[in-house]
Amino acid sequence: MNNLEEKYFWMLFDTCNKPLYYQDIHNILSLPYDFIVRYNYSSINLSRNAIKRADSYPNILKDVLLVYGQNESFKKGDDKDKYDSSQKINWIFTRFAKIAHIYKNGSDYYFDLILKEYPNTNDIIPKEKIIGELSGKKQTPYNLWVAISYLYDDFKCLLKNGNKYNNWSSIVDCFHNNTQFKNDSFWQIRGPFNLKNYELITPRHEDICIKEENKKRVISKISYFFVNNFQKFCFEIVNREPRNNEVNKNLINLSKRKLRKILIKDESNKITTQQSSIPLRSYFSNNIRFSVNPSRIIAQQESIISFKTVPQQTKWPIGPNIKIVFRIGWPWYQLIFGTFFLVLGPLLSFNANNIANGNSLISNIFFIGGTLSLFLGAYILFKKLN
Repeated sequence: MNNLEEKYFWMLFDTCNKPLYYQDIHNILSLPYDFIVRYNYSSINLSRNAIKRADSYPNILKDVLLVYGQNESFKKGDDKDKYDSSQKINWIFTRFAKIAHIYKNGSDYYFDLILKEYPNTNDIIPKEKIIGELSGKKQTPYNLWVAISYLYDDFKCLLKNGNKYNNWSSIVDCFHNNTQFKNDSFWQIRGPFNLKNYELITPRHEDICIKEENKKRVISKISYFFVNNFQKFCFEIVNREPRNNEVNKNLINLSKRKLRKILIKDESNKITTQQSSIPLRSYFSNNIRFSVNPSRIIAQQESIISFKTVPQQTKWPIGPNIKIVFRIGWPWYQLIFGTFFLVLGPLLSFNANNIANGNSLISNIFFIGGTLSLFLGAYILFKKLN
C-alpha cells in the first residue's frame, strides 16, 4: 500500500501552559467550519514517524485529531517543568481537521489545518485505545506533541452521531469540569449565512507563495469569506457558560463589576453591524446581522471583522479572540451588465443622428434610449439589486 492510500491520521496535542497557547483552545472551538488555522511545533516535539511524513508530505488532505491534555494537579500558570509524569493526564478531544499544508522553516514545522467537525465525547472506547497506543510509545505530552496513529477505524467511531455543530456543547462541558478553563466563557460562530437565500457562505482557501530560484513555493494557506458589494449576511453565535454553582457565583460577582461580553468590530468600516457587543449569558443563541457598505471601487477589497471576549483582566484569556477575513467584490453579472449599459448609453446618445439618418423622431428615441441605458448601467453598478 503506498503512502497515498495508507490509512492513518495525525494527532496534534495542546497543553496550554502559556497564555498564547491557551488562546488556541478557545479559538479552534469557536471558529467556523472549513476555516484554516495554523499550528507550529519544534521538531523535538514530533515523533520520528511524524517528521518523516512531514518532510515528504503529499499534496492531499489528511485527517487530524486535535487533543487537549492536562495533568490532574495542574493549575493555570504552572510551568511545564513542574509536570509530574506519575500523575494521570485528562484528555479532551477537541476537533477534527484536515492538513491543508505543512511548511518547514529550519527546525520548526507549521501545520495549516482546515477545521472540521467536533468529536463525539460519549464514546470512551476509541478514545482510550487511541491515547493508550500512543502513550505506550511515549508519543503523548509531555514527551511529544505531534504523532501518527494507524487506528483509523477508532478515529471514524469518533465521527458517529456528529456533524458540523453537534458535540460542541459536550466538549465545552468537559473543559468546565475541573480544568484550568473551568471559569471561562466559550462561544461558537456558525455561518455566515446569506440573508437573501439563507444559504451557507463557505470559506475560500488561498496559497501564500514566495519565489525561490525562479520556483514558486507555498509557505502557507489562508482562508477568507467572499461577499458581494451590498450583500447582507449573518452569523449565529452560540454561547455556553460554566454550570457549576460555585463558578456561577464567582461569575455573578464578576458581572457586578464588569459584565462579560463579545465585542464585534470592523476597523475598516467596509462591513457594518448594529450590534457592536453581545452580553454573555449562561447559554444563548444569537443571530448577528452584517451589511457590506456600498462601494464604487471595482477592485476587490478586504475587511477583517474581530470577535473578542472582554474584559480580559489578566494575561490569560477568558474566551475566544478571533479575526475573520472577508474579501469584497462585485457579482460578475452586475459588473458585466452594468458596464455594458454604461458603455451602450453614450454610444446611442451621441450617435443618435447618424443612426437615425436625420429622422428627428427616431433620433430622439435613440437619444432617450441611450440616456436610459446610462442610468440603468449606473443603477446596476451602484445600487442594491438584491
